[in-house]
Amino acid sequence: MATAVSQFAIGFLSKAHKLFFDNPQGGVQLFGHGFADDQKQLLVCFGQVEPGRVQEGSQPLDELAAHIRTVADFPRAGVSFKDLTPLLENPDAYLRLCTALEHKASSFKTSKVVAIESRGFLFAAPTALALKCPLLLARKPGKLPNETFSRHFALEYDQSTIHLQRNSGISEGDRVVILDDLVATGGTALAVADIVHQDFAVPKENILIMSLIDLPTLGGSARFNDAGFEFTALIKL
Repeated sequence: MATAVSQFAIGFLSKAHKLFFDNPQGGVQLFGHGFADDQKQLLVCFGQVEPGRVQEGSQPLDELAAHIRTVADFPRAGVSFKDLTPLLENPDAYLRLCTALEHKASSFKTSKVVAIESRGFLFAAPTALALKCPLLLARKPGKLPNETFSRHFALEYDQSTIHLQRNSGISEGDRVVILDDLVATGGTALAVADIVHQDFAVPKENILIMSLIDLPTLGGSARFNDAGFEFTALIKL
């Protein structure tokens, strides 16, 4: 197994080196020549092929919205819940989304990744691992063992509090990505961004709120803009 992985990595890197360094402006045009199907999926991580433009059978990100199921009246009446389990059950779709998140985080020159409980963990962990960045957890009350900074905030259908450990190691010079699965009214991510900015003294321009899904009609992304925080999402629904 180790030999097979090594051979895969050597083959991929040698071809990528030739493609990107011999043809630095031709990544998109030359994409697909000489790469096996499993190697093509990794090209997104290098920033040479835009995530929504991967060719030869891969799905644009907008098409992956088909893997997100809407469940009416969950967890309570009047709420349309976005169920990500079909996406997680499809390895190709999950990989496409994770590599696209990594691409965006890499472009931001991220030094720390903050994952919002709990579905944000599923996307922040592979992003931080791929970038070799520390992964920090923003969690609900009673989940973190050390002293925390916290914020109370309103959700679209509830009230909540979010915590980030004081010993997280965030410094003023960090570039911090705050990652969650979905932005609705934006309360959770905005609370975490406020902790990073106010309590850890990170300038707003060094904070990027990022999500898999944006529901712009619920106003969260507009709130980020009004508060002076940068925001990006892979899919708008």
